[in-house]
Amino acid sequence: MGRALVTFMKLKAISLWQPWACLVAFGAKGYETRSWPAPESLIGQRIAIHAAKRWTPALRRLSQTPLFAKYLDEAVHGPMVFGGIVAVATLIECVRVEHVIDYIAGTAEEVFGDYSHGRWAWSLSCVESFGPYLPCVGRQGIFTVEIPEEKMKGA
Repeated sequence: MGRALVTFMKLKAISLWQPWACLVAFGAKGYETRSWPAPESLIGQRIAIHAAKRWTPALRRLSQTPLFAKYLDEAVHGPMVFGGIVAVATLIECVRVEHVIDYIAGTAEEVFGDYSHGRWAWSLSCVESFGPYLPCVGRQGIFTVEIPEEKMKGA
C-alpha cells in the first residue's frame, strides 16, 4: 500500500504570546495590536497565528488581573498551547489604534490589547482554529510556515 501524499500550503505567520494567541483562535480577540503596521502585501491575506513557546511571568501576572481574568475565563474554551500554530485568520485591515478605540471601548477587546497612542490595530476575521495545534518554531516579525492542506478548512 502506498502512503497518502501530503501537500502543504505556505502562509505568512505572526507569533503572539499566550493567552493572546488562544484569544484570537477562540474568536475573542479581533484586533492584534502592534507597534508596527502590517505589511501592505498581507492585507486581505490569510495569516497563521502562532502561539509563542513560553509565557513570561509579566504576562502571567497581567492575565491574572481581575478584569482580564474574567474576560479570559469567558473566552477560552480549551487548553492553551505553546510553540505552534493555533489558527489561521484573514488580515482585513491595519489602522492606527485611534481609529478603533471608540468602537472597542468598554469591551473585552479593549482589555485584550495595548491601545496606546501611536500603535497599530491589525483587524483579524474569518478565524479558523486548529485542533490539535500544529507544532512549529516561531520567530519575531513576519515569517513563513507550511501547513498541511488538510488542516485548512476554508482557505
